[in-house]
Amino acid sequence: MEEDYNSDVFTKYQPEDFEFTAPRAVWEQPCWIRVCNGFRAVNEPAKSQFWLPLTFDFKVDAFARKSAYEQLSEQFWRLYDHIRNSGSRMWLDFLCHRNDDFHRALEDTSSLFKPPFGFVPRSDFEAATLDIVLAQDPETMAIYVAEDTNSYGGEIYVLRIHSSLWHHCPGHTYRWYQKTLPWTLHPEDVLPWFHSTIGKLPKKSQPRDLTVWDEKFIDAEPDFARPNSPPGDAWSKRPKLVLIFGAADQVGYAALYHLERERIHSLIRSGSEVSIRASMASQYEKNPEKLLWTFHLLAPSPLHAQRLEGRLLSGEQIHFGIGDDIAGMIARHQDRVDAINVEPAILKRLCRREGKVLGLVSAPRMKHKSYIYWPADEPLPGEISSAI
Repeated sequence: MEEDYNSDVFTKYQPEDFEFTAPRAVWEQPCWIRVCNGFRAVNEPAKSQFWLPLTFDFKVDAFARKSAYEQLSEQFWRLYDHIRNSGSRMWLDFLCHRNDDFHRALEDTSSLFKPPFGFVPRSDFEAATLDIVLAQDPETMAIYVAEDTNSYGGEIYVLRIHSSLWHHCPGHTYRWYQKTLPWTLHPEDVLPWFHSTIGKLPKKSQPRDLTVWDEKFIDAEPDFARPNSPPGDAWSKRPKLVLIFGAADQVGYAALYHLERERIHSLIRSGSEVSIRASMASQYEKNPEKLLWTFHLLAPSPLHAQRLEGRLLSGEQIHFGIGDDIAGMIARHQDRVDAINVEPAILKRLCRREGKVLGLVSAPRMKHKSYIYWPADEPLPGEISSAI
């Protein structure tokens, strides 16, 4: 927040060089209360530098688990520390005297809306299931992703779908649905994850047309729109390849491997197989060799593999999973191998390493199987159930 403030305000001038309005709160879609305290320069030196009005600006999520009071306080003390670093005692005293005014403005929700609309606290919403909120008229609902905290105080992102405060009718029930986003999702995964979540509902409970919900979601969250890749785009500018170790409609419910185009070293088709050699960034690993992965995408036939290669190269599609011209997948790393829908003989052929066996460390019943390389002449430890 402190980046929004010009330090010259606090180092060159004093509060008496400005005229201040009373702090006031305004509502900002879809969930924000913004507390503003405007001020403008009144003497000539300050006017010459700050000819536009300035503002102290605090923004809190009215529906978050963390209280609005706590959110505003955190921002207030960040501003306080910013001013303290500039060495202006008079500004610190002024800010402290205004602290109560900021909180009073936050608590006065009566002025956020003009009747018949009004502020509705989170506690007055009725919890609803996904099928119930999707059965509502989308024009009366809000859908967006918010940063929140879990019951342990950890930061999470949540999908919210709830009744909009800009919709009013007598006896209206305000409904609320919330679901935590998997931490593995990247921006391009969020909308497909939303579709995958809807796909878990019974067919009769799914919306007939998702278009209006998609448009409403993207309107609120433009960063989650599918990246465009015009024909002729440079290879590095095309969207990522995201490999789903599960069906194509299991984004967020199966392991995802995100391959950035500029990190792909090779993409080779041979018979019924497409292999990709790529490096994957990791903040925990600095050794370039340990960042390298090889992916084997096994197609039902050479014709399927040819079609798959074209789709991988074009950039028109981002997510690829089982059933998408792909019968099985292997992800091979220096230390481990992941596989799904791959026969042991094929796995051994593609992933063999001299003097090593592949030890199964995942549960045998799991479709997504995880292996580690283990010395062939050493006994298997307890965590390895079998080896090939």
